[in-house]
Amino acid sequence: MAHSLAPITFHQGRPVCATSRRPDGEVHDPQQVMNDIYDLFRWQEGQFTFDQRMEAQEGCLVLYTSAENLILAGSRWVDNWTAIQRAVPSPDTVFERRGRATADLDLTKEERQVLNALDGLKDVTAVARECGLTEFETSKILYGFHAVGLAQPGDLDKIRLRRLFREFAELMCRGTRPHRDSPSDFSCEVEINQRCPDLPVRFAASRIEDHTDPGLRTEELAEVYRTFLHTQQTVVRERFGSEVADRLLQQVLSQISPGLRDVLKRYKLV
Repeated sequence: MAHSLAPITFHQGRPVCATSRRPDGEVHDPQQVMNDIYDLFRWQEGQFTFDQRMEAQEGCLVLYTSAENLILAGSRWVDNWTAIQRAVPSPDTVFERRGRATADLDLTKEERQVLNALDGLKDVTAVARECGLTEFETSKILYGFHAVGLAQPGDLDKIRLRRLFREFAELMCRGTRPHRDSPSDFSCEVEINQRCPDLPVRFAASRIEDHTDPGLRTEELAEVYRTFLHTQQTVVRERFGSEVADRLLQQVLSQISPGLRDVLKRYKLV
């Protein structure tokens, strides 16, 4: 493909037609035209020209897709680490979703699995394991997501804050189990949820579900978590008494790593 010519015409940011020409003549098979366009994403070097005066080529293949779907489809053809590592530098990179709709994107089953696994906490290795994919397959998908603005490497402060919040809330929750009526008694978590109906975080059984907006500033995120944790401690104190609540707090603090304890103090979460 080093000597191929592949003009794409855009109108108001949307691709409307494409042509593929090779040294031995113009390509007329529609699928091969698209394959030649997608193959451009594998180029490590080449010449790309943007010409606002250029008209659509006669006989070009009419496209019925968005620029984002074209980029996603092309990204699936990328098959080397050198290109992928520009967006996914290492397997321990943590990605988080960007706040954009996905209804207009033609995602594959595997892409939806990876997208749903992005929580701002799991790194590439953990996402791959959860989705039953290799790190290379997962990184390829994240490369495409990054290209269309669907995901980005997470902010380190936010990552630590999210980890601290989830770990603290779930440890405190598990600590109350010996004081409940039965192992299946989730009334404590239900009450916490009921007192925080407008917060984008909640307990599902004894696990945290975090639906906070990825675009929140770190201090705004901390305020959401601060409100939820204060409510949790209030409910624990009212249900099990101050002595139990104070003992559980010290127990949880002793189980959290020193690095996360610093986050706890910096954002005054308890």
